[in-house]
Amino acid sequence: MSDRDNPAFKREIMVILSRQTHRVALPILVAMGLIASFIAGAQPASIYISWWLFAAAITLLRLTILPRLAQRVETSWQRVMRSNLLLSGLQGLAHGSTGLFLADFSQTERTIATIIVLGLGAGAVATTAGHRPTLFAYIGPSLLGLSGGWIAVGLQQNDWAAYTLAAVCLLYGIVLMALARDLYNTFVDSFAIRSQQQRLNQELKTALNNAEAANQAKTRFLAAASHDLRQPIHTLSLFCGALGGQQLDPHSREIVEHMHTSLEALANQLDALLDISKLDANIIETQAQSINISGLLERLSRELAPVAEHKGLQFTFKPPESAQVLTDPLLLERVLRNLISNAIKYTDSGFVRLHSEENRSDFLIHISDSGIGIAPLEQEKVFEEFYQIHNPERDQRQGLGLGLAIVQRLCVLLGIELSLQSSPNQGSRFSLRLTKTSSQATPTPT
Repeated sequence: MSDRDNPAFKREIMVILSRQTHRVALPILVAMGLIASFIAGAQPASIYISWWLFAAAITLLRLTILPRLAQRVETSWQRVMRSNLLLSGLQGLAHGSTGLFLADFSQTERTIATIIVLGLGAGAVATTAGHRPTLFAYIGPSLLGLSGGWIAVGLQQNDWAAYTLAAVCLLYGIVLMALARDLYNTFVDSFAIRSQQQRLNQELKTALNNAEAANQAKTRFLAAASHDLRQPIHTLSLFCGALGGQQLDPHSREIVEHMHTSLEALANQLDALLDISKLDANIIETQAQSINISGLLERLSRELAPVAEHKGLQFTFKPPESAQVLTDPLLLERVLRNLISNAIKYTDSGFVRLHSEENRSDFLIHISDSGIGIAPLEQEKVFEEFYQIHNPERDQRQGLGLGLAIVQRLCVLLGIELSLQSSPNQGSRFSLRLTKTSSQATPTPT
């Protein structure tokens, strides 16, 4: 089916005709009123009033009927088009009947009336979107009537210029029809492009919905199968530990140690994948409560300080004053442990600091280091899944690049503001902004 036979195309044609009729109705009524004033100077009141009322009635009739025709395009296109052409023809007849009175006008009035009728014909090219049947139904009687009026003037005054103007009016109509053809073809091409774009957008939307549904299904599966997927890894770890307790020759023990390292890396990677799947599936529930943050920070400091010192780093921790914050202590611990471990991991020399500050409503925790830092262009990307700046070889011992993605999702879940300040080779500082509370705090293990 071509676009011109498309019901949507036909409906748009009628909608344009209806909309443009509303836009030009008032100027047409004013123009017809001006011509009626010219007629009033030469004809009885009954003549010019009846003429203006006829022209106005046709305009108002189009205003009323065209919107209704636009709603019936799909059921009776032929009848709709016949009604539309009839209305256009009647309006063209009303405007063209100006020619009946040209001989009674002064030269100035003839000029003005001619300009008005020709101008309405030119405007009709645009208001009909170049739809030639509708345009011809209008300009046919309109310009023929005007041309006939100038012929009458020529006969009355024996003026060859009047005959010339009559011919010009007809030629003008031919030019308008040619312009309408080009405009209509442009409109058809535009409709075809918009229709194709809509189809492509719909196909893209369907594809995106399918992709999102598949991704959600995958995420729900991983989240639901968390225990089943972890169990074989846990069993392998037990067997590997049992094997390491046996009497083995040096070569066999080295193999067992490599197995243990690989299993440990695999377990960490699987844990990260399952954690982020749970976050994406929105199945992690928060248990917000008022806690004393000092105990949690002190415990993490005691646990991770030896790891930093073993690497030759200076680990400093400034215990905060007793402060109560509203959060989920277990999820917050995962966020802090991940950030501190990352700081230790990516710092080869210098320091790692855990410190805090507070104001009247917020409690801020800062994890600073003197490590490799992050370039400004990379700072947004480090929170994406599987993105690792310094692991292009995808060394499995360095993880999957999910740590900061998990941190960001947990912060969103907890309503914690997470910020990053960093420069290459100048270290990094991650900051967490928590909400203080004045309610009774739940003590955290120390």
